[in-house]
Amino acid sequence: MLLSTHALEGFTLHAYDGDIGHVDYLFFDDKQWKLRYLAVKTGNWLSGRKVLISPVAIVQCDLKEKAIHVSLSKEQVRNSPEADLAAPVSRHFERDYFDYYTWPYYWSGSDIWGAGHVRDFILESDTWTIQKIVVESGHWPSAKTFHLRPALVDDISWSRRIVEISIEAEKLKEAA
Repeated sequence: MLLSTHALEGFTLHAYDGDIGHVDYLFFDDKQWKLRYLAVKTGNWLSGRKVLISPVAIVQCDLKEKAIHVSLSKEQVRNSPEADLAAPVSRHFERDYFDYYTWPYYWSGSDIWGAGHVRDFILESDTWTIQKIVVESGHWPSAKTFHLRPALVDDISWSRRIVEISIEAEKLKEAA
C-alpha cells in the first residue's frame, strides 16, 4: 500500500497503555530512501517533548482511524533517549536509541532491519543441532512467522538479544 508522507502527519500514536501523541513530521534516510523515524508531539503528558519513534515499533497503521499502533509502552517512551531535533540525528544518538529498545542497528549491513524477533529454534534430535530459527515478523499490516536457516546468521549479540544476518528483505522469503 502506498501512503503519502503528508497523510501520516497528525496520525495518533497508540502505545500498549495509551496515546503517545501525534505525528508531527518524518525523518528519512536519503541514501536508502527509507523512513527512519516518526517525530511525535507528545502533548501534555511529557510536557510537550517531541520523541522519535522508529518504524521498527509499528504494529499496525489504521488509515481509517488515522492511528498508528506501536509495540511500546508510555513508560518506555518517557525514558527513551532525548534527541536534539534541531540538528540532524547523529549516529551516537541512534546507537543509544537502538540499544535502549534492544533493536538491531539498521546500518549494520543487514537490510532485514526490523524483520522480526527470534521466537524459537528447531532442533534435530539425533544430533541436537539447530536446523531452523523461528522468526516472528512484527511488520504491519499483519505479523507472520517464518523459518530461517542458521547458515544465514552473521553474528549474534547476546547482550542486545539480536541476531544479525546479511540478506535483503526481498530475498528473505526465498532463503528461509
